[in-house]
Amino acid sequence: MTLSVHPFAAASATQRFRAVRVDQHIASVLSASYARASRDGALMDTFLRRALAAVGQRPGIMPAGSDTSEVAKGLADLTARLVGSFGDPPNIKVYATPLVARLRTIGFRRHDVPLLREIFVSVMSETHGPNWTDRLGYEWRLAIDLLVSLMSEPTQPPSVPASR
Repeated sequence: MTLSVHPFAAASATQRFRAVRVDQHIASVLSASYARASRDGALMDTFLRRALAAVGQRPGIMPAGSDTSEVAKGLADLTARLVGSFGDPPNIKVYATPLVARLRTIGFRRHDVPLLREIFVSVMSETHGPNWTDRLGYEWRLAIDLLVSLMSEPTQPPSVPASR
């Protein structure tokens, strides 16, 4: 039996999985899923509109009635870059950082993550239609949860070998 680990777990700043092979199949499945869902360009616009409606008006959140098209396009570009890094764990955090920063700029906060995750998975499910599976939903939820965990880890400086 060969042990493999989710790409986001492999990207962990603690590098506890450094010697374990990355599950490239999961990376490929998620990448293909995102490509299928985003090909018409409406995925992130739909996600953003639903997410803004769900969190409601509060200080710092993008105002109701705002034109979301440019913001959604930016989110789509950042998400596509992140998804493209799934097979390259050392770069996942590099590509996730600007996406997280953009979501914060829009006004979303950490406590919104469970809601945002479910909205994203719901929109993904709708765009896949009959090709959507419970397993795909599970993989996206897991990826988002692991990404949140990864982004919550403190940045650690590179280890310095002990001097002799």
